[in-house]
Order: sequence, then structure tokens, then C-alpha cells
Amino acid sequence: MSGLTRRSLLALALAVPLAATGCSAHGPAAPRGWDRVAVGDLSLSVPTGWSHGPVDTGIGVFTDAWREDGGNGHLLAAGPVGATTAEEALAAALDALRTSVPGLRPTTTSAQGGEDSLTVACLDLATERTELGSVRLWALEEGASCAAVLLGAHRLDESVRTTVEESLRISPRHDGPSAPGGWTRVGRGGASLSVPSAWSAVGALAGSQRWTAGWGDVDADGAARALVLLCPETREASASDALAQIESDCVAGSVPAFERDGTVEALSLDEEGLDALRLPFTYGGRDEGAGRGSGVLWTLQRSRGDGEPLVCAVLATLTAGLDTALLSTVEEGLWLAGSD
Repeated sequence: MSGLTRRSLLALALAVPLAATGCSAHGPAAPRGWDRVAVGDLSLSVPTGWSHGPVDTGIGVFTDAWREDGGNGHLLAAGPVGATTAEEALAAALDALRTSVPGLRPTTTSAQGGEDSLTVACLDLATERTELGSVRLWALEEGASCAAVLLGAHRLDESVRTTVEESLRISPRHDGPSAPGGWTRVGRGGASLSVPSAWSAVGALAGSQRWTAGWGDVDADGAARALVLLCPETREASASDALAQIESDCVAGSVPAFERDGTVEALSLDEEGLDALRLPFTYGGRDEGAGRGSGVLWTLQRSRGDGEPLVCAVLATLTAGLDTALLSTVEEGLWLAGSD
């Protein structure tokens, strides 16, 4: 980017108040084949089949990434930004990209409409990386929250770009529990929860069709000391049916040496139409000298207008010796939104 200062780059971007759309605070419903996801206060739509995980090392402003296997090989990255305006957030995102993506240069700019309290700065870029030959970068600001989103590919699919762009929302005042200090809201579909801000996105559990999103305290070798997995829709008839099926799979070996550590309890969520169950368990530690880990399986059920309930599940595990108070904080943040 020789010859281009941060100021000249930002001058190419357009920041505008967005027009009202009439969508809910959670943003527009995801179209068929897409999922609604949350990264802190940011929410957006992502193609269902894209794999979710942490961003590449060096792109520090982004926390979560979704990758398309095949096709144009799209990469979608997003994360909260410590800034007060959309332009400041855009500058931070550009700084992060500059350190890891060679030959970054602006091409065209555009802006798009949305809710009237949301401000967006956006910039189109090209790079020397073949797989990121074309990039769209957005920065969003609403209230005290800012976020950045990147979509890149060898050649961007305009329909993908348009769907992502129209889905972008920041919702600092969402339904459900707020994240305590040092924690952040994450989610997929109508299901959301709080996890420690220092945790990494780990994506779907390898080989599982159920646990499609996860976050954890992961070491450099990829081993998770603490892990939370999310199934945004179990397709079971009730929370009790979902819990029974998942427990059966855990006993069968999906969780090593799984054993109940108490009875199933109903949670009081103080929300009409929302029910939840909790099952504590221990796991692992069969080898001599190894301690048993702790965990909790939760299932949540929300009534829907069509009569068929939406049921999600969350599974949390802690290795031996970790403070189990973390499980209580995760439980306090569980939420399942109703249909828009």
C-alpha cells in the first residue's frame, strides 16, 4: 500500500446512517441455506455449509472465520473492534490486514442501507493473495459497539456479498441475558450464550452433525481445557427428547467415560414459552492418576407459532481441576430466541 496513508484510504470509504428496514433487533431472518450467527453484539448471516473456526494468526481484529469448501473459496471473518466510530473500526481492521495480507490496495467503494441507528463504513480491496484477490471490508457502529466484517475470495460471488451485506446488524440491546465483564455473546440461529472473551472459536466438532459451533480455552497444541459446543436446532420434539438422545450418545462413547453427576433439573428462565433442562456429568479420568472432568448438558425449548417447538442444546466440559463456577456463568447466559 505504498503511497496511500490511512487517511487517504478512509477518504475512499463512505460512512452513512442507514435507512430503516423494519427488521427486528436481531436483524433479518436468514434466507434458506443460511444461518444467523452472533459474534458479540454483531449478528450476520452465513451460508449453512461453511466451516466455522478461528481466524488465521496475524489478523487480530477478527475473532471468527467461516470458510467455503470448494466453489470460489470464500472467506468470511468478523469480530468486535475497540473503537468509537465506524471509521475508527475500519482503520483498525485495515491495520490488522496490512500486517498479514500482501499487496492490499483499494479498488471501489459502496454503501448500503439498514437500520437508522446503524452507521457503516465500507471499502473494496484487492490483494496479491490469489485466494483473496477480491475483498469487501465493512465496519459497523451502533451506540457503544463497533465491529468489522471481511468477505474475500478469488472472485467474489455478488449474491453472497449482497446477502452478507444486507444481514449485517449490531444489536447492543438484544433480548436475553447480557454478557458479564470479560465475557462475550456468541450464537447461531436463535440460540445464543456467553463465553469468556479470551476464548477462541473452535468451530464444529470434528465428525459431528450435531455440534456445529464451538468455543474453548485452547492451548497451542489445540487441546481444549474448557469447551462449549452448540447445537442450534436438534430437530427433536422437545427438550426432554433432545436431552435423552444426546445423553444416550454420550454414554455410547461420544463423551469418554460419561457418567451422570446428579439428576435432570428444570431451569427457571423467567420467560414465557422458554423451557430448559440441565444434566450435570463427569467424564474421562479412567487412567490411573487422572482426574475426572466436569460438564453440563443443557437443552432449551421455545414454542413457535406453527406448533412445532424449536429445541437447541449446549454441552460444556471442563478438564479436572478447573473452577466449575464457569459452568454457572455459561448457564446464566443461555438463550433461545423466538421466531421473527
